[in-house]
Amino acid sequence: MLGQLAADRGMPFVCAQPMLSSWARRAEDLTVDKTDEKDAVLIARLTAQLRCSVPEPVDETWGRLRHLGARREQLIVAVTGHVQQIRSLLARTGDGASDGNPAASAVTVPGAPR
Repeated sequence: MLGQLAADRGMPFVCAQPMLSSWARRAEDLTVDKTDEKDAVLIARLTAQLRCSVPEPVDETWGRLRHLGARREQLIVAVTGHVQQIRSLLARTGDGASDGNPAASAVTVPGAPR
């Protein structure tokens, strides 16, 4: 969206890596202090030094991949929360899940070989 707005006004659009601007901030004044004004100056300096990149144009495929990546992240967070909740509930029941041994809390099937 920002790239399109810049293109509509005939302005070039580039990206500065957040880690690079963080390193530049620390190198300049040896602090991790972050303000919009300081960051704007640092990003302008990085751009003047050509330490930036031209963003990839976003097409339908990239948009879909971005959406799927965000959805994957949401699912991972949800599953991790559910696993932690199950572990907490199992620990309260005293079935051995709290000792860190996954085999101790595994479901046993009668008649199954061990």
